[in-house]
Amino acid sequence: ASDTPCLLPWRGGGYLSRHGSPVSVVASKLQEVGEAEDVPSWWEAREEEIAKWVAVECGFDGYPGYREIVRNSHGDYPWMQATPDYFLHDRSPMEVKCRFREPDEREQLAFLAQLHHQMIVLGKDRGIIAVSVAGMEPVWRWEQRNERLCKVIIERTREIWGYVERRELPPVDGEAATLEALNGLHAVKERAPL
Repeated sequence: ASDTPCLLPWRGGGYLSRHGSPVSVVASKLQEVGEAEDVPSWWEAREEEIAKWVAVECGFDGYPGYREIVRNSHGDYPWMQATPDYFLHDRSPMEVKCRFREPDEREQLAFLAQLHHQMIVLGKDRGIIAVSVAGMEPVWRWEQRNERLCKVIIERTREIWGYVERRELPPVDGEAATLEALNGLHAVKERAPL
């Protein structure tokens, strides 16, 4: 689900994620280039603290689902999987974000896309986004499933997964993440024995 904002276009150009592109997503799946860095333990602890607080605030017991890989539960989208930060009692996803500054509109839409990807995989109609800025009390809200957004995510992830299955890259764009992924692929080929 964290790749989804790298696939969805931003109206100002580029993608919802400022740190990824379709090429970087496919390259990482094909060559294991640019794997995600481990999350520092203090960050995980902060996210867990926020998730527990939000679960109490909304009247539910929450439990960690961090790094639990969930495959598409109803089988309609076998290429889709997610690792929700936390689950609520009914297995609805909770996406927790810790930021040093207030997220801008683009980041908020990226969070929403990520949560919707998780709702699709889990077959849920709602989820929670919780954001803590600079260690302050988290702001959280329920998000209802938006079928129009879900359709876009399903179509785009299906398209990108096709590139992975064919072992080819999507069209190259001018994004920095694309250049970085192409450089990484070139470096992998340079090291490969003849």
